[in-house]
Amino acid sequence: MKHLRLLAFLYLLGIFLAGCVKDTIEFITDQDKKTTTNLFVQVTDEKQQPLEGATIQYQSKSFITNSYGIVIINGVDVSNRHSFATVSKQGYFTTGSVFRSFSNTMVQIHCIMKEKKFDYTFSTSLAQTVVTAEGVELSLPSNALQYQNSGLAYDGEVKMAVWYPDPALTTFKSEIPGELVGITSSNKVEMLTSYGVIQFEFQTLSGESLRIATGKKINAIIPIPSAQLGSAPTSLSMWYFDETTGYWKEEGTATRSGDKYTATISHLGAWNYSTHLPAIHISGRLLDQNGTPLQGVYVTHESAVRGTASLMGVNMDGTFSGLWPADKPITLKVFSALCPANELYSRELKASSDNIDVGKVVIDLEESSTMTLICAPVDCEQKKVIKGFASIFGWQYSKINIPLDQNGEVNVVIPVCESDGEAQMQLVDLNTNVTIDNIILNVPGINNLADVLICGNEPDFFMINCPSMEINNVLIYDGFQLRDSADFTLLSGTAAPKDVLIQTGIIYKDKVPGQYAAGNFQGTFVQLALREKVKLVSSELTLNITKGGKAGERIKGNFNGTITLQGEGSSRKINGEFLLKGQ
Repeated sequence: MKHLRLLAFLYLLGIFLAGCVKDTIEFITDQDKKTTTNLFVQVTDEKQQPLEGATIQYQSKSFITNSYGIVIINGVDVSNRHSFATVSKQGYFTTGSVFRSFSNTMVQIHCIMKEKKFDYTFSTSLAQTVVTAEGVELSLPSNALQYQNSGLAYDGEVKMAVWYPDPALTTFKSEIPGELVGITSSNKVEMLTSYGVIQFEFQTLSGESLRIATGKKINAIIPIPSAQLGSAPTSLSMWYFDETTGYWKEEGTATRSGDKYTATISHLGAWNYSTHLPAIHISGRLLDQNGTPLQGVYVTHESAVRGTASLMGVNMDGTFSGLWPADKPITLKVFSALCPANELYSRELKASSDNIDVGKVVIDLEESSTMTLICAPVDCEQKKVIKGFASIFGWQYSKINIPLDQNGEVNVVIPVCESDGEAQMQLVDLNTNVTIDNIILNVPGINNLADVLICGNEPDFFMINCPSMEINNVLIYDGFQLRDSADFTLLSGTAAPKDVLIQTGIIYKDKVPGQYAAGNFQGTFVQLALREKVKLVSSELTLNITKGGKAGERIKGNFNGTITLQGEGSSRKINGEFLLKGQ
């Protein structure tokens, strides 16, 4: 199925998508407008593999991705101008995504995380230490580092992880944190033209985190990409990424010497070597000739100002928006994300100092060059599945995940490359973790699947929910077990990754030894170790076995009650569900 360039789709789009709304859309205005909606967040690594256990920080609350690398966040306010979620995970550089919404339907966010590889080692014993890694040169004075937690000076062997993406690559804008928009030292929001981004971290040989010492600065030298040598100025501003606001913030300058830029840096994080220009908002809506919002496309806007080409994702209602330098002529283009060489639309826009709404952009597409997918999944009880997604993939390409809309449906039109072929689809019910696999889709073609039954293929799982501790995890692991003896029955397991939920166990007295009888039981937690390593002190639980059985059979149930944690006097509510094989 060579027609599906899905890997290019995931990289180029850097996506955020939202569900269908009425035809009248209020686009970007000069005022910030917030809409209450839901977020569908997908986190993957550089190879597009899902990352479980990533923490999504949005509006002072934390959420954890499941085994699909996905978390759904319900009932949050999203701005039509700038919203931002921070994404972090142990062993990866912290990043985040900027997104916008004009309606109260689902917004999809795809974030790519870069693994922190501490491949470089150096010693701080010299008066001036020079380290070269990934084409970047760092120069550290004596006593330049201190322990992250204690602030005490550190002198000795250091391990370093460096990330330096090539700004000349098409994937650059979808890999860096946020978008190329910054807040200047005079507090103005402006468009950035990047000549390079670096991010690095230090730690001791034993893994303790280090930081740049108070009052110290290090020199960071980067090569200027060959394609930008002609436009590179003698000096430009430095910008660090603010993980709270999602903006790059101006701090310091970098000076050019030959084909390199040198800057002084006083703290760790992501740093951007960029020029800047006043910005305006551009917005519009993409539709096909039948008025159906387009998917599988992305929008670029570019001009003669080298390096200012920008990339905008398209919502599921067809809307798009982004920032662009003010008073510059613009070429607005639309491409197929599955086949980036296919330009679907091009339009010249005059220079403007005001926000631009291009309105409806209607693209006439041949039926032979699109794939239409229509389906409304139902569960075993013939009820609509509301919380779930469709995963579409080819034999040799990565997956694209499309969330169900607020009506529990998928209705999308996607431009494709080749004239014939097929793709596969998996449907996932996130409430039950039940899947239906190997659904064949015609590409191109109209795939109207109507009410698809998601019933079966339910994996073993253990779900635990404690709202006051911001824990809501569905864990799918072979390591969980339900074990019975003459004296007690133990539901326990160790989960990975360990920064999410390390260990849990519930003990109760079964009615018949050697059996897992259905019914209600009084239980207690015997252990509960979380990412903060808090230990359980006491608990009062009601355990309900809804489907009993013998050893070797799958046992289903739920629990609820209260727990009191170490160092706390008050109790917290806790509940959960499980489907596990009896041992």
